[in-house]
Amino acid sequence: MIELLSVLALVATVVFLWRRNVIRVKRFQQTEMKGWPGKDANLILIGELLLIAGIFTMNGTDVLLQDLDPAHFPETGTLLVSDWLGPVLFGGLETNTLLLLERIGWWLHILVVLAFLLYLPVSKHLHILLAFPNTYFARLTPVGRMSNMPEIMREVKSMMGLTEESPDNVSEEIPEFGAGDVMQLSRRHLLAAYTCTECGRCTAECPANITGKKLSPRKVMMDVRDRVEEVGEKLRSGSREWIKEGTEEGEKLSVRNFDDGKNLFDYITPEELHACTSCNACVEACPVLINPLDIILEMRRYEILTLASGPSDWTPMFTSLENTGAVWQVNTDRDAWTESENTTA
Repeated sequence: MIELLSVLALVATVVFLWRRNVIRVKRFQQTEMKGWPGKDANLILIGELLLIAGIFTMNGTDVLLQDLDPAHFPETGTLLVSDWLGPVLFGGLETNTLLLLERIGWWLHILVVLAFLLYLPVSKHLHILLAFPNTYFARLTPVGRMSNMPEIMREVKSMMGLTEESPDNVSEEIPEFGAGDVMQLSRRHLLAAYTCTECGRCTAECPANITGKKLSPRKVMMDVRDRVEEVGEKLRSGSREWIKEGTEEGEKLSVRNFDDGKNLFDYITPEELHACTSCNACVEACPVLINPLDIILEMRRYEILTLASGPSDWTPMFTSLENTGAVWQVNTDRDAWTESENTTA
């Protein structure tokens, strides 16, 4: 069974290398895949080839050594591939040479496995472990349903006369809306960033990207992960250089008082955020149930509601919505027709 799986893995590895480096599938060649991300994928595939080479070198020489030195190499039974591949590749070699190759194959196999375990946490292949919890904690609501902000909901209801807000319940502190940095994203968002397989299916399905816009949902997830890594590295340093001004003397560096003068907008530009049409194509395309749109919406909310920024083209819509309750620029309130004497049931 192991040899059958090894053959299938070999075929798959060759196909993956061919698609990435010969056919050069478009979604693997985009800007965010240049440099380390592209090398990362190839390193794992090359490691897989070494692993399979070690397995068949070990088993192939073992088949021959079972006849030459049965005292030290007891019979293992039928091996699906090595029973015929061993004699073809290693037949006619001296015993000492077979012994050397058998040891090389054994050590190559185990060292590649151990190296992969060490490499796993610093590569995109961490998704092998994180895909399971990310899928378990994925949203169960329909992908098109957006989460409301309670503060905004209360304000809108108050504007429309749907509720009476007591002055005692109104907070004087102005809240921050959305997310401007990774500290304001939820743990589920950060888990999704580390779960991303960088397969690019989200970007390949994104209509904004297809039409030449700068937006790439895959890049959004990769940028969030890169920012988390940057913040984590600085937090581990414990340097007071990154402590927010006004922090009490002697207080240690932590997430609460961290400030390096950067945020997610240094990684993800407003142009990328504004290109998103909120169509959820990226969400539906992801094989491990990652939701890039959630992060995009949180950043847009921060930009518009907290920074009071955003595209100038959107300003008339916001103004009209605030004045008349409609996104269209009309002369009367949206609900004016309900007050007409000629209204009939």
